[in-house]
Amino acid sequence: MKKVLFVSPSSKFSGAEISLLDVIEVLKDNYEISLITSGKGKFHDKVKKRFPVYTFDLTDFRRNQGPGTTLLYLLNIIRNSIKIAGLVRREKISIVYFNGIKAALYAPGIRLFSGKKMVWHIRDMLPGKILSRLLLFFSDRVICNSQFIYKQLPSSEKKALIYNGIDIHKFSPRHSGKKLLQAELPFLLSRLVVAQIGQLEQWKNHHLFIDVARRIISRREDVHFVIFSSDMGSAFPEYRQQLQELIRAAALESNFSILDFKDPITGYLNEIDILLHLACNEPFGRVLIEAMAMAKPVLAIKSGGPAEIVQDGKTGYLADSLSADVIADKLEVLMDNEALRERFGQAGRKRVQERFNIHNLMEIGEILSRL
Repeated sequence: MKKVLFVSPSSKFSGAEISLLDVIEVLKDNYEISLITSGKGKFHDKVKKRFPVYTFDLTDFRRNQGPGTTLLYLLNIIRNSIKIAGLVRREKISIVYFNGIKAALYAPGIRLFSGKKMVWHIRDMLPGKILSRLLLFFSDRVICNSQFIYKQLPSSEKKALIYNGIDIHKFSPRHSGKKLLQAELPFLLSRLVVAQIGQLEQWKNHHLFIDVARRIISRREDVHFVIFSSDMGSAFPEYRQQLQELIRAAALESNFSILDFKDPITGYLNEIDILLHLACNEPFGRVLIEAMAMAKPVLAIKSGGPAEIVQDGKTGYLADSLSADVIADKLEVLMDNEALRERFGQAGRKRVQERFNIHNLMEIGEILSRL
């Protein structure tokens, strides 16, 4: 049985890591799986009992760091690339599979020192053109999770478009009466729940969600807005406090909550009424297909992956701009029409079954087989 080594340096357990586990689930019967993680965080804890896991001090690089920090990061890449290449040779690994851009930064060194096949699965925003071309050059195949990402890469026979897929059977809509949410927010029984779910990072546009909430709540009281999020990795320690200050300044406390991200999220997805996803140029937007699988109507920005996932006027709405007024107007249409929410929800679940099913990922196995 051929061996595949997955490299996932992030300590977070967010959409990219959850999607990686979906890939592994599809491949595990035909390949011997092992993983490299940073050795810390929730993702490492999730996988360490299921597969052989090697831990390396893979620095979590962030943009806009000083030259000294960047130099230390480059030295980390070189040092660990040599070590990982040695592991690849010793364990007779056939293919090294990089989950995301931060993982792929180790690909050139590992390729040079091991000579093995490299697969780069892009799940996040591409770096600059020069670095993208370099990583493409050192990869044998590049998997893009949306047309949005696929079109940004130079023309190449190496690249393939494979949408994320989920196991629809793990997302079963049911009537629970908002029991989970009421345990934290006892007053919710008579209110619609509008949620935003995602990492606590500024580009997710939580401030816009608050602005939309302010416009809606000024007109009606039968709604509660909830942000399900966590600052994974403590990358933005002050951001949550800033959002809470915005909520207080707008006097929204009685109709707005920020709750920690819950795993699994399916129970909470089941109890919300509408999902808003307001990130601009999102590479994919896994939470959208999760909410649609739970038969929830969604409202997203018409850009990036969400524009490929959501069928405007069929499974939800797409907003053409980041205007809080435009988004609030579309949201209120959904809030006022329960039959429309039901119809969008059922159509969304059907779309996930047909277009974003976990069987999509079988094609990755075919790619590895050809390599």
